Amino acid sequence: MTDLLRRAFDKAAALPEHEQEALAELILGAIESEDEQWEAALGRDPQKLQHLLEEAREDARAGRTDPLDPDKL
Repeated sequence: MTDLLRRAFDKAAALPEHEQEALAELILGAIESEDEQWEAALGRDPQKLQHLLEEAREDARAGRTDPLDPDKL
């Protein structure tokens, strides 16, 4: 767990129980929503992820990509 997430949970733990429950519902909803979006995007076509990987490799071979610079993330 990251320090930021730990601090957020520590602050959330100090909230009244009904606010903790509401916050938990929001967090879980956001996580499930993101999972569902990935599932919807890739789930229809089991080969979609493989196709995207092959496309990325072709772009790299053709020089249509830039090196990853971790300092610019």
